[in-house]
Amino acid sequence: MSFNASVVRILVSTVLCSVVYATWQASGPVEPDREISLTVALSLNNVPQLKRFLDYISDPHSPNYGHHMSRTQVQSLTSPLPSAVESVERFFMQHHIEYHMSPSRDFAKVRAATSTVELLFAAKLSYFESQDFPERIIRSTNGYHIPREIAEYVSCIGGLTGFPSPKKPIEIQAVVTSITPQYIRDMYSVTVPSSVEGNLQAVVSFLEQYWSNSDLQTFFSYYEQSMLGTQPVNWGTNDQSTPGVEASLDVQYLMGVSETVDTWVYYTPGRMPNTTIDNEPWLDWFATLETQTTLPWVFSISYGDYEPTVDLDYANRVNEEIMKYTASGSTFVLASGDGGVGCTVGVCTRFTPLFPAGSPYVVALGGTTLNTLQNEVGVYFSGGGFSDYFSRPSYQDTLVQNYLSNPDLPPSSFYNTSGRGYPDLSTISTSFSVICGGANRSVAGTSASTPTFAAMLSLINSLRFAKGQTSLGWVNPLLYEAYNYGAFSDITQCQQQSHGCCPYSFATTSKWDPMTGMGVPNWDVLAAFATNPSAFF
Repeated sequence: MSFNASVVRILVSTVLCSVVYATWQASGPVEPDREISLTVALSLNNVPQLKRFLDYISDPHSPNYGHHMSRTQVQSLTSPLPSAVESVERFFMQHHIEYHMSPSRDFAKVRAATSTVELLFAAKLSYFESQDFPERIIRSTNGYHIPREIAEYVSCIGGLTGFPSPKKPIEIQAVVTSITPQYIRDMYSVTVPSSVEGNLQAVVSFLEQYWSNSDLQTFFSYYEQSMLGTQPVNWGTNDQSTPGVEASLDVQYLMGVSETVDTWVYYTPGRMPNTTIDNEPWLDWFATLETQTTLPWVFSISYGDYEPTVDLDYANRVNEEIMKYTASGSTFVLASGDGGVGCTVGVCTRFTPLFPAGSPYVVALGGTTLNTLQNEVGVYFSGGGFSDYFSRPSYQDTLVQNYLSNPDLPPSSFYNTSGRGYPDLSTISTSFSVICGGANRSVAGTSASTPTFAAMLSLINSLRFAKGQTSLGWVNPLLYEAYNYGAFSDITQCQQQSHGCCPYSFATTSKWDPMTGMGVPNWDVLAAFATNPSAFF
């Protein structure tokens, strides 16, 4: 999408913003002298070249498969031109705005009075409150304008629009069996290789989701006794007195399934109590990554928002940031959501995709459950569909076109038949035993399948590193190629996918479908393929 210097850029769809977050209500104007924090994202350079590079090094048929760039090379390729940075800095100084540029000079952390923000960005700021959150947030009621002087150089502004959604894993009583790390390894034929120095994975957490080391050690004492005493490195706030089920699930299963891989936990606040408002989480987190010299090879992220609540420019910029880090060898694994086709926001004539699960550069995880015969079936809450923002990537053309040829599908008016289809695959996602607040809870959700598969990819990285190979990086093309060689077991039965107020939903079929993707992993086959793909051709 292109804009001239005076066109408004709205971070929330005007069609859906009034219904998507109906629980968020404007509660009054913001004091003119109240300071707020924003993240200004400068437009990246050479994005088409970055895309071509990723296509080349991520194709398992390519002789240069896995030849990632260094982070310095990625920054050199994509960082904004000096003239662009100078123009943006000059604008800040002319208007007496406090700012700090990121190391790559593609983010500016800005702090300014409400009156200044409203004047410069044509935004009307208001406090908003929701019954789902204890704190107020500050957002614009009318979107924002990029001023003419910097419109050419700025892709989006984080912190003015977009509303957080509550992230609540589903807690249900285990009916058939309790899922533990060892159960998962047995289920998918996972073998844990020896620890390899330098292998690193991470949980990414937002929205007041903290983990407790006491809970983690209790979890290990029950299910992974060899890991007692092990704990992750934490980046950011972690209030261990108020552990959340989401963060506890993520940390316990990313570490528990992988066993031998060092783990970090990132916490990025999406909003703060009434006295302070911080940036929109994604841009703030990416700005944090820029400051670190070492980064994890696999990121497990059980977080997402409905796509229409995210401006296209903002979504594209997040997508470009993901591309940057995959080009240097990192992998992003995200949940496909727990709302089925997403018709839970008041719009009943169109399925609602999830962001950033619909990005072509992330691995999106759906979910399965066990039926009474102990067979895996698609679980009702597994999120899936087609992005309205991102077109279908070539790596999934064959499988998605096969699905779309099925005569028994919902009407095409409910989804974008040319969009990126998700999820890519699934794992078990119900009856996970999680320790939170000292209690053993039975938890479900695609936030369970996400760290499960992220851990599997980390173990494959261990195998690759042991053979002198590079990390998996952007793994999607390899996953879809591995499908042709038996790396996944098809899921053809399912519970009825959640459809909210819509009259339709998707269902599992043979091969790929927008409920369970390509199916569930046969880890031993996938690992063999990922460490020596040429042996399969």
